[in-house]
Amino acid sequence: MLPSSLSSFVSSHETIPAPEHEAEYPYSEFYWKPVACALLSGRVRARQQDQQPNRTEMERFCKQANFNQRYFDGVAQFHVASGVIKARFDKYEQGPHFDDFWSGDLDRLQSTARDGIVALIRKFTPFQAWRPTLSFDDVVDFLKAFFTAFEGKGLLCDKIGGAWLRFTQLPEKELKMWLRTPGLNLTTLSACNWIQWLDVKGQSALTNTLYAAGWAYSMEKDKREWFCLSSLGKVMLNLAVAPPRPPVVMEFKVVSDFTVLAGADLPVATLIPIFRYCRLKGMDNVLTFKLDKQSMRDLPSSTSAEQELLGALRPCEPLPLTVTQFLGGDPATGGVMHFKYCRGLVRVKDPAVLAALRSHPKLKGYIDRGGPPGYLIIKDASDPNNFVLRCREHGFEVKGF
Repeated sequence: MLPSSLSSFVSSHETIPAPEHEAEYPYSEFYWKPVACALLSGRVRARQQDQQPNRTEMERFCKQANFNQRYFDGVAQFHVASGVIKARFDKYEQGPHFDDFWSGDLDRLQSTARDGIVALIRKFTPFQAWRPTLSFDDVVDFLKAFFTAFEGKGLLCDKIGGAWLRFTQLPEKELKMWLRTPGLNLTTLSACNWIQWLDVKGQSALTNTLYAAGWAYSMEKDKREWFCLSSLGKVMLNLAVAPPRPPVVMEFKVVSDFTVLAGADLPVATLIPIFRYCRLKGMDNVLTFKLDKQSMRDLPSSTSAEQELLGALRPCEPLPLTVTQFLGGDPATGGVMHFKYCRGLVRVKDPAVLAALRSHPKLKGYIDRGGPPGYLIIKDASDPNNFVLRCREHGFEVKGF
């Protein structure tokens, strides 16, 4: 039950019922981990002056991945502020809270996100000669109190900052009494400090922070923009219960047309080389990459791009022959073939093995054009014994028929 002054305060604002969205587990949306991987891979480097993403590289990456650049920028800022990622000169590396974020543990996520909120506000708030504290440390409690009062309501975007300021100016005695109710229990709150962080520029900083962290969003209704707390924000403020954690997405597949499909929950050590040397074509829970020579040349490698990719793709072995040849690896794929010496005839039941023999760089020179379905013919000038020897060297089992 709201006290009278607070109830009058809420009713004095124009609001709409906030849309009910199906809640997702915090930071399980498809873009949080891929943005971190893009930064760690070197595809998008840091600006040394402010640790934020290089604008040109970010635009190029988002265009290739068909991903919203504004979202990428906000997620990147959140990762840096919360210590998930840190910048060293122009390179990003794992920050002190990387494991907390990657673990998906709710308590660790909540702690990391709250630290990020405080850091983002400090970053977005311009210098002021005096403030009562070094940072808006009470901001999470402030937001919890404010959105408890406006539960289920959206406010006009151009009025939200003023509403925050007016909230701090409510009768202090009545406000403090309400904050100590069992539903809130904010007994250690320093409500008098809030107002010093909510000048016009501070209001803008708080708004931008909530957007970047994914705790709030804007929507258009009746040709007006409305500010709403997101389901993620509700969970982070303990105003809603988190839904069950979704199953991890571990799909990993390499296709003969040079497509790589990789689940966003694969180990980061696996994902980084793929982000670094492949072209990202689509961002979703299963990421779509394309092996591309130009992308492999874009960034330097301590060993070689081919070798790093072969190592990253090892769980998908045996790789398609086209991919193995593209990366310069051992093209052996194995398989059973039957060979008749007197006629130089090869019979293969498995179409994949037949195709591998036809295209194998060390074997195709022995093979003549044509041949009935399921069979290959050795050239008249080729030595059958050498052909069989080479086949066995490259992993094929040769039998007679």
